[in-house]
Amino acid sequence: MATRKTCKGECQKSKLLNDFYASNSIMFDGHVPVCKKCLKEMIDENDIESVKTTLQRIDKPFIAKVWKSAEENDSDTVGTYFRMINSLQQYKASSWADSDMEGENQTSIYKHKFDDIESMDEIATDEGVLRLTKDIAMKFGSGYTNREYLTMEKFYIDMDNTHAINTPQLKVQLVYLCKLQIWMNRALEQGNDSSFKNYNDRYEKILQSSGFRPIDKKSSSEASGLRSFGVVFEEVEKLGYREPKAIEERMDLVDMAILVHANYVRQLLGHDRMLELPEEMSKQLQSANGTLASDRGEV
Repeated sequence: MATRKTCKGECQKSKLLNDFYASNSIMFDGHVPVCKKCLKEMIDENDIESVKTTLQRIDKPFIAKVWKSAEENDSDTVGTYFRMINSLQQYKASSWADSDMEGENQTSIYKHKFDDIESMDEIATDEGVLRLTKDIAMKFGSGYTNREYLTMEKFYIDMDNTHAINTPQLKVQLVYLCKLQIWMNRALEQGNDSSFKNYNDRYEKILQSSGFRPIDKKSSSEASGLRSFGVVFEEVEKLGYREPKAIEERMDLVDMAILVHANYVRQLLGHDRMLELPEEMSKQLQSANGTLASDRGEV
């Protein structure tokens, strides 16, 4: 029978050891006395003092840069933080005394509130100055700095100008792509290689599945509304090939050209101009035309 432990938290239930976080503290028996569920309920993720107080009670370290990285997880900040603390070799044996507050003042800068939008920032683009608006913030959701919002919006606009973003699904995928770029930048700044690789892998998958790679860009002809031969040929295959109407030769034009040439020669020889070709010459031309038509299989 698996070893069980009674939670000292709100639930007071007997649970399996897997329901408790491991701990190296001499104050405990190898596991935090409060179960994972109760521990999460004790922490207010938006109040950093609540986070630190709870960690101190259970003798776990507060590592500012790790907490910042856990905040980027949309679903479970607390759970992600504990998994990172317990899995990263440098923190496994750490206690509250090993806390690292460096960067603590920046831990909450990602908790952006729409009410703060009046302190707008701006960045320069090829098309002019891009200013932050509430619509931009709402497009990408909360949790970003003004600069990050503007960076994402600029990338969104650039991609929309070079790719065919013409369905709601592609627009959503592009928003995800913008967010992943920010998360990759944060991971690089924090030196978190594993998080960067995770975000980069997701980034590459969206690029490929949504047709956002550089090779998927609109061609210059597509961007200007011109269609390539391949596109036209594809339409022909769908609609079926229709043989164009045969070109009808107008022999009166040929007759006219011969008449002009004949009159030119007659003028050089001092003869009068002809108003029409002689009957014998016309018959010869008609005969020659009939022979050409027969050779082409038209008669």
